[in-house]
Amino acid sequence: MISSTEEQIDSGVYDEVPKNEEERLVEVFPYGITVGAEGSRPVLIFKDEEKRESLPVWVHPVDAGLVALNTEGSALPFSSHHVTSKLFDFMKLKMTSCIFVELVGHHQYVDLLFSGAKKVKLRMRADSVMSLCLYLKARFFCTKKFIGACREVSVEMEGVEKGLKIDAGILEKDHPYWN
Repeated sequence: MISSTEEQIDSGVYDEVPKNEEERLVEVFPYGITVGAEGSRPVLIFKDEEKRESLPVWVHPVDAGLVALNTEGSALPFSSHHVTSKLFDFMKLKMTSCIFVELVGHHQYVDLLFSGAKKVKLRMRADSVMSLCLYLKARFFCTKKFIGACREVSVEMEGVEKGLKIDAGILEKDHPYWN
């Protein structure tokens, strides 16, 4: 955890002064990945240093496979991210941080921070960059407020998923809802 607002600003991982403890950045670490029933999205779980807070990050099934392969030990030399890594090296860029910053519906967005030849900040959907961030050994940050919001959405998504399993007929073409 970055301990003070000044350190957050100096380290380049935060653009503005946090108003309270809920908005202070916390470093989170990859903890595991869960794969649910057919049709549900895999979830990459991050935990804070004390393992008190859990951040669910919904990922694409292909990205989940890359995450699983890259966490089995060391990064695989034939990873699909190998070329990207070499390109960053050539451009003298190093991904330093992945900061979870925005939640729109069930889509999470991150700011990817790069240092090196020049500082770069790139906003991307989290579900498409998690395996790359892990491969490049980026540090992960978010606020407690963001963790809470994601957990609420996760509960909502589980409820919708259960409802669809119970009333699977609603997805049939002949259901009156679709007429």
